[in-house]
Amino acid sequence: MLLSDLLLSLDKMAKDNNISAPYVVGGMPRDKMFGLADSIRDIDITTGNKESIILAVSANKEWPDVDFRTYDDGHSSIDFKNIRLDFSNNFILPGIEDMLKEIGIEKPSDLEKEMYSRDFTINTILQPMNLEEDPIDITKKAFDDVKNKILRTPVNPEFTIGYDPRRILRAVKLIIKFDLKVEENVKEAIIKYRGSVIGLSSKYVKGQINQMLKMNSDKTIELLTEFQLLPIIPLSKMMILETTKRHMVQNLLDSMEL
Repeated sequence: MLLSDLLLSLDKMAKDNNISAPYVVGGMPRDKMFGLADSIRDIDITTGNKESIILAVSANKEWPDVDFRTYDDGHSSIDFKNIRLDFSNNFILPGIEDMLKEIGIEKPSDLEKEMYSRDFTINTILQPMNLEEDPIDITKKAFDDVKNKILRTPVNPEFTIGYDPRRILRAVKLIIKFDLKVEENVKEAIIKYRGSVIGLSSKYVKGQINQMLKMNSDKTIELLTEFQLLPIIPLSKMMILETTKRHMVQNLLDSMEL
């Protein structure tokens, strides 16, 4: 089944079951705007409320032969041959309503609360299920940040970065992948909360770092050094090999200068 047909089927399911309108969010609309849509496999779906899970259950009934899973964090997924649909757990950042009041949003919708709770503005773009329709920029910042290649958070990075250390590693990966400039307050928050990365599993951190090294090893080490992460992350075999290679090259250059 084509992705476009799959999404239209989900949209019809939502209407038939009186479920809030679903949207694609996160990676797919972001990568599409950056011109990298051809490599997308994971499709994130949200309704902006807890009905995302009801939609996932409805989809499981419609396609009983595909792999359906639920996870500890509350989200669900459906795996087709070459596409995974991830249905949002509709995470809301604690205190988000007060934060939104500070920027003039007095009565935020559930969808607004979810989007402003996400990690970075470029991950808040919503794509209607009909891929012919224009994407939606809830924060009014995402489109400009894609255009200007800027990494910033929807609300104060003290809350956004401080809440989940995985967002620190995600920031580094996004900077490398899209060659982004980082807002100074985001950089400050990353450095301030960098110690929280220690609480993540060694396997997860090594996996994320290896992905970064495959994209751009020089930029990875540069950013890990700039954000003061290099001394505290567990070193994978790939990381050890890369740093050893760099030391050997530097030692050779030093000897040549002598």
